[in-house]
Amino acid sequence: MKRILSVLAAVLITATLWAQSPEKMSYQAVIRNSSNQLVVNQSVGMQISILQDSVNGTAVFIERHFPTTNINGQISIEIGEGTLVMGDFSGIDWANGSFFIKSETDLNGGANYTITGTSQLLSVPYSLYAGDANKLDGMNSSDFSPANHDHSDYAANDHSHGLLPVAYGSIRYDGVITTRSVNVESCVWNSTYDRYEITIKNDFYYSIDDIAVVTISGSHSSCPAGTVARQSSVSGKLLVYMVQADGTNRQCSFRFVAYQGLNGY
Repeated sequence: MKRILSVLAAVLITATLWAQSPEKMSYQAVIRNSSNQLVVNQSVGMQISILQDSVNGTAVFIERHFPTTNINGQISIEIGEGTLVMGDFSGIDWANGSFFIKSETDLNGGANYTITGTSQLLSVPYSLYAGDANKLDGMNSSDFSPANHDHSDYAANDHSHGLLPVAYGSIRYDGVITTRSVNVESCVWNSTYDRYEITIKNDFYYSIDDIAVVTISGSHSSCPAGTVARQSSVSGKLLVYMVQADGTNRQCSFRFVAYQGLNGY
């Protein structure tokens, strides 16, 4: 049987929430044929469906793409920017149930799909559900003030999340902060290491205890398809790297939400 091996490393990169741009998600996959050989430098047809509640759930959004694999058999697409079959990607209610990505592939570049794979979405809906830059799970910017930084009431009343939001921001490609919670103190572009360094006031960020959901919001001209965000930390600062397909870092506009684990520091 022919098959597709999906690589969802880019699924955390949900894209633009600016008014003039559609919401979208970066999606990468590696295509193999029935002999488990990479399908390289070949145009393929793909149909992407967002299913609700289960792997066999109702499709709330369907679109088609016709990407070309690279020399490693990899394709990169932006879910939300394909040829629409049904639904409205920006209208998906990510807060209502669990969601799955179903991919169907035609190795001949058409719509005769013989390869199917389904994977559950985990972090992406939370990033999209954050909505505009001022709200996250019903909280507004004042809830991110240093005085309320421990979110003790949030933790006491809602243990289901497992992660507590502690800061958010919108960062321009050159490191300028355009929107932020009041406790985001600064962001600089470090040209020596090609990374963004974000300081959260009255707090320390450690990648071993915390997690940041990063949303690339640059256009393809400034941030090509296939670029993914990586996060780490040093000296209590949140570090964000924008990594291209060739492994080099570049500057891209982005949004982030930083979370602290319930059992963190």
